[in-house]
Amino acid sequence: MGDPDVESVMRRTSSRQFTRWQNYCGIEPFGDDWRRTGYTTVAIVNANGGSAEVENFMPLVREEQTLEEMIAILSVWTGVDIT
Repeated sequence: MGDPDVESVMRRTSSRQFTRWQNYCGIEPFGDDWRRTGYTTVAIVNANGGSAEVENFMPLVREEQTLEEMIAILSVWTGVDIT
């Protein structure tokens, strides 16, 4: 999955695209960093005599947004009133 040639991806990705992916990751994290954080937290809690499951530290599933909520968020991001 994906392109294993990092240099090739870097050549094809504009600065604007890269910035947009960074912003998106800030809103909807991807990758395994959050999962590693969960496992690390569980290990620390259990090592200190507690009892924890990884699920206790995983991101919550958000409720589905309404069209109005999506429009409001986009208006804030873009600075354009699209209502």
